[in-house]
Amino acid sequence: MQVLIKVDGDSEGPGLMAWLHADPVSKQAELSAVAGEPGQMGAGEIIQAVTQDSIALGNLLVAVGTWWDARRRRPGAVPTQVFIERGEIHLTVTSTDPDDIQRIVESLTCRDDNDLDQPQ
Repeated sequence: MQVLIKVDGDSEGPGLMAWLHADPVSKQAELSAVAGEPGQMGAGEIIQAVTQDSIALGNLLVAVGTWWDARRRRPGAVPTQVFIERGEIHLTVTSTDPDDIQRIVESLTCRDDNDLDQPQ
């Protein structure tokens, strides 16, 4: 399953890609940096993640949520938004709550459509 993770906002401190590479659980996903489209504003990082199943995706999203939460708790931090995309589904990570992560996973995996897994 392929998803895009887009970070908008705070550019100080370790980036999401570095965080994910250091997290042993997120090693279940294949991660690669993606260049933004010409003229695209705001995206600090774009990461393509490929996971084998919804469990690996959930683990990856927990790591993403933890990174987001750590950033927002820093004194004087500029708000950071993290978006998860799969095909036409676009969601925002705003929590590390397991129920919220489960809802995101379910939304991203609700269709078994081969078109969603094709590179764009």
